[in-house]
Amino acid sequence: MSTKSDLQKLASIDDWSEIFGSHQNGCMYIALALLLVTGWPVFMLEDADTSHACVKSPLGYFDHHGLDAEKGYGKITEIPSEDFLPMVDHIEGGVGERALELAAPYAVALLERHFPGEASWALRSGSLE
Repeated sequence: MSTKSDLQKLASIDDWSEIFGSHQNGCMYIALALLLVTGWPVFMLEDADTSHACVKSPLGYFDHHGLDAEKGYGKITEIPSEDFLPMVDHIEGGVGERALELAAPYAVALLERHFPGEASWALRSGSLE
């Protein structure tokens, strides 16, 4: 997993997308950060071979690639936040807090890119409690 200093060296959110998108659980970290920043519900997208976490924005399903995250997936299931938070916290032996620390600035940058002019995006108080 990349460290915070690794992310600080990156030039753009496209670089961040490559790092989080290539990590096995990167979508879960980003979905968690998006949930905590926006309050938007988390969904699991599934097909025969893979699953992928995203949030549902007012404009559609949203992930590190932007809107239309559901394209190519057959099954869409909402994951209640009270179930999703502990699920993410147990990834790789409880790295949820660290992952959130890395993913939150990236999630905010994604929101600023895809939802310009909206209210100022910031991590809501609280974390994996």
